[in-house]
Amino acid sequence: MRAETKNESKKEKEREEEEERKGKKEWNEFAIEDILKRCPSKRGRKEKRRKKNW
Repeated sequence: MRAETKNESKKEKEREEEEERKGKKEWNEFAIEDILKRCPSKRGRKEKRRKKNW
């Protein structure tokens, strides 16, 4: 009985870890897309500031 419960608990932990990894991957992909969308506008603002300084 004890061996079975240990194996079951290990499987449960592995499943939880996999779910967390999947969740993080989805969040990272969303964050990367958001950052890529924001970057060009920020670059444009910086270039405009540089031009004003000249």
